[in-house]
Amino acid sequence: MQFKNWKLLEIQDNIIHIEYDAYQFKKALFKKLNILENNQFNYLDRRETEISWRSMDQYFNFNFDNSILDDKLELMFKKSELKTTNEVLVFYNHENIAIEINTNLLISEWEDFFQSTKFNTIIINRKHHLIMEVSRDYILHSNFKIWNDDIYCTATSTNKI
Repeated sequence: MQFKNWKLLEIQDNIIHIEYDAYQFKKALFKKLNILENNQFNYLDRRETEISWRSMDQYFNFNFDNSILDDKLELMFKKSELKTTNEVLVFYNHENIAIEINTNLLISEWEDFFQSTKFNTIIINRKHHLIMEVSRDYILHSNFKIWNDDIYCTATSTNKI
C-alpha cells in the first residue's frame, strides 16, 4: 500500500503490522477490552474524545501544547510505564488504518506522530493495558500516569541569586 501521510511514508520500513480497516478493528478491540465509547463523539468539538475516559478505572490527562514540554514529554514517556512495553498500536483515524510500531520510535518521535494523526489518535500498547488518546484540543488522556512533576518543575525552575 502506498501511504499518503508524510509520517507513514517516512517510517514505512519500521512498521511492524498494519490494520487496513482500523475502524472495525478498533470497535472489536474496544469491545474485547470493555472500553466504553463516548456516544457523543462526532468530530465537531475539539475537546471530544472517542473513549469515555470517566468510565476508566484510572484516568489522567494534561495539556501537552506547551513549549516547556516540547523537550520534556519524551523524558516523561521514558519514565512512565509506557517504556516497559515493546510495541504500540497507533490509530490514524483519517486514514482508517492502525499501525504497530516499536514503542521507542513513538517515544522519540511523539510530536511527529501526534501531528501526523492530526492530533486525533488512540495509542494502545500491544498487551492492551496501556491506553492513550490525543484529542484535538492538545490534551493527552491516558489510563496510566505520564505526567511527572519532577521533570516539569526542573524544566520551569530558574536559578535566581
